[in-house]
Amino acid sequence: MTTLAQRYRTYAWRSIPKLPRLYVQARRVLKYIPKLPEATDTTGSIAGRSEDPIRVLLVGESTVAGVGVRSHREGLAGHFCKSLSEATGRTVAWKVVARSGYTVQRINDELLAQHAAGEFDLAIVGIGANDAFKLSTLRHWQRSLERLIAHLKDVVASAPIYFLSLPPIEEFPALPQELKNFLVESIDIFSEDLAERVLSDEQLWFDDRVLALHEWETRTGIKGSEHYFSDGVHPSETTYRLWALEALDYIMESGMLQLENLAIDK
Repeated sequence: MTTLAQRYRTYAWRSIPKLPRLYVQARRVLKYIPKLPEATDTTGSIAGRSEDPIRVLLVGESTVAGVGVRSHREGLAGHFCKSLSEATGRTVAWKVVARSGYTVQRINDELLAQHAAGEFDLAIVGIGANDAFKLSTLRHWQRSLERLIAHLKDVVASAPIYFLSLPPIEEFPALPQELKNFLVESIDIFSEDLAERVLSDEQLWFDDRVLALHEWETRTGIKGSEHYFSDGVHPSETTYRLWALEALDYIMESGMLQLENLAIDK
């Protein structure tokens, strides 16, 4: 039976001859993708009938940082907290600790290391794309992930830590197919490693479902990737809203928030 480490080594060796060509493709993509800012309002809340808030910490890379929308109210944080507030009747407050372009190592070293423990009821984590883009090795990913989990537990104590599905790179319209194929295999390996990691820890959760654009098009009737991506790589507000709803569905169904203790609207 092939181990994940063996699979990664095979992938790495097979990729070596392609790297010069892939590098040129990546540089071309970077040249033509507009440099969008991160969203404002890294802290905020959605008011509910009950003032006792559910406190959500969001950690990660550009998608968590809200690249592609102006305010976090239009991004993942705002849409998730709005939906959770509507589902529970509670005020939901968010704090975003994320930066565009950051790998897991940089999140550890430059973001979480600066944050003391706080009172949170849930942590949501979005990572993976930058480690794939910047060719992090499997071993580097694993070490960085271990440190990230330790840091998060220091910050959120016993609150559940929920990892979003890793980015659907195969759907990114700005990337040429060969570059997509290369990055998707890396993301798949990281995703499988993360799935194995959460199995041994009851505080950790991971939604390993792959986001599929064609399913969203069927569900919403909104056709065309231009509606789902702000720049060919980062989400649009439509995507943030749909992604937040999928995350909430997973969290509600999993029971990680012990929702029986909340005033859920029927």
